[in-house]
Amino acid sequence: MATIIARRLKDGSRSYRATIRIMRGNAVLHQETRSFRAKSLAVQWAREREGTLKRHGTGEKAVAALPLADGISITSLIDRYVKEFSNIQRWGRTKEHHLRLLQRLVGEWDASTLTTDQLVEHVRQRRLSGTGPSTCNNDLIWIRTVLKTARAAWGLPVNLQAVEDASHACRHLKLTAKSRSRSRRPTEAETQKLAAWFGRGDGRRQIPMHEIMAFAIVSARRMDEICRLRWDDIDRDAMTIVIRDMKDPEHTIGNDVAVKLTQEALAIINRQPRTGPLIFPYTSKSVSAAFTRACHMLGIKDLRFHDLRHEATCRLFEAGYQIHEVAHFTGHRSWATLKRYTNLKAADIKLRE
Repeated sequence: MATIIARRLKDGSRSYRATIRIMRGNAVLHQETRSFRAKSLAVQWAREREGTLKRHGTGEKAVAALPLADGISITSLIDRYVKEFSNIQRWGRTKEHHLRLLQRLVGEWDASTLTTDQLVEHVRQRRLSGTGPSTCNNDLIWIRTVLKTARAAWGLPVNLQAVEDASHACRHLKLTAKSRSRSRRPTEAETQKLAAWFGRGDGRRQIPMHEIMAFAIVSARRMDEICRLRWDDIDRDAMTIVIRDMKDPEHTIGNDVAVKLTQEALAIINRQPRTGPLIFPYTSKSVSAAFTRACHMLGIKDLRFHDLRHEATCRLFEAGYQIHEVAHFTGHRSWATLKRYTNLKAADIKLRE
């Protein structure tokens, strides 16, 4: 029933189009087509779809079974997962983007007949195309998350064990890995360039990026936290401000944390015009775009806005604050996460009597 045709794309690479067709005499009862970047994936998909159709018979019986098979596709599970849980949890753009990417890459897969070799081959092809090991690891993490939800919340017979086995195999084969901790700090020259760029008074800038960047460096706040800071959450006597729904691996919603403000951070806050409840009433997406655009125009490589939080935390340690004190500025809950900011070396440790 299946035919596979190779096509050459504009960039010189090949794409493989697999077509499954159910005939009754000269009439086509059903036809479906999928395109893949690797022939092995096209063959595997065709084999599995043919197997599904054979289990339900042929002809009209097979066609009648197709809606049920499509109902447990990865695409349908992701759509339901996003619809039912995105409004409850606060998702970042990265998670949403990755889920939609998976729909394009593996959305046609049947979650009930998922196999380990299918997942391992997907990761192998991703690595061959230049995707990094941590991104490939995220593919498996999000597939596992969606399938766990499908089994526990919706009672669907998905093959979750295939994902667990594939994750173990990919780690063993060095196809996947955890993301590396960044240690990038802006140099003094880079900071001065950005400050001068953002400080230009050409009348066209709506966002005071020079103030936001300066505040990030002296407060250790994340970008989205800066854009959600409220005037009413400042305690000037205690020199603290409440970060509402602070990012946390276990619970973000309702995780309101009071963090310490430096004198410099409070001075920047005091300079902002009070036009509403928010101190910096701008969207994090716009701030991110402005920062990325400035780095590109200035030729600053591999610098992200989040690296300013790293810079701020390192400065606190360099100023002499202890670990437990720095944690009250940054909001970190564990030393395991905070220790990478210290940049301590064995030679720097002073021996005590």
